[in-house]
Amino acid sequence: MKSKKDVLDGLSYQGITIAEWAREHGFSRRTVYAVLNGRRKASSGVGHQIAVRLGMKDGVVRDGEGNVIEFQGGVQV
Repeated sequence: MKSKKDVLDGLSYQGITIAEWAREHGFSRRTVYAVLNGRRKASSGVGHQIAVRLGMKDGVVRDGEGNVIEFQGGVQV
């Protein structure tokens, strides 16, 4: 699982900002920052979805059609 630094380094390596990542994945920039900074719990809901997609925790999320997608280390399996 990735730390905040790992996530930021990965985004920097890709040449994208947190705001761009948030927009591409349908999240608000503020909520993504809140998850990264530990101000928003990542145990359920949007916080969980963000943490899973960023690779900060393993888990499953649902896409727009209700399909379950599993992620490990931020990579879809």
